[in-house]
Amino acid sequence: TMIDDLEVYSKAKEILKSIISLAQSLGLVVVAEGVEQAGQYEELIRMKVDYIQGYYCARPLPLDEYEK
Repeated sequence: TMIDDLEVYSKAKEILKSIISLAQSLGLVVVAEGVEQAGQYEELIRMKVDYIQGYYCARPLPLDEYEK
């Protein structure tokens, strides 16, 4: 995925920046999914993505555990 390539390929980084910027300029909320590493998380924060989802933030939980 593009998130996986974020730290390795500069072209992936530039493409993601462009996608985020375009979506936000159209009034869309951008959610980056599949974030599994600190470096990916930090880079997406620098890119000003709206929301981040993935194992780095939280592992999947059953609903009753999440509600606690």
